[in-house]
Amino acid sequence: MLTKADLEAPAQLAYVAQGEKIDAARIDWAGGEEIATLREALHRAVSEEAPPARHAVIRAKSGQIVTPDQLDELWDSIQGP
Repeated sequence: MLTKADLEAPAQLAYVAQGEKIDAARIDWAGGEEIATLREALHRAVSEEAPPARHAVIRAKSGQIVTPDQLDELWDSIQGP
């Protein structure tokens, strides 16, 4: 479970091939991008276009992985009223 501390901590944003099973151990985090906060990484993942045939995956500072099917719901949940 993500915490408030995760939201304000650095996170990594990477792109993986669509249709593949998400395996955190096989994701190329070195080829990803370090983002200042998880909140910013979520915003970029839901608002910027992913490379063709790929989708965003985020790793929080705590190590928790945010999968493509969680992105929109998580982003919506942290928006204010």
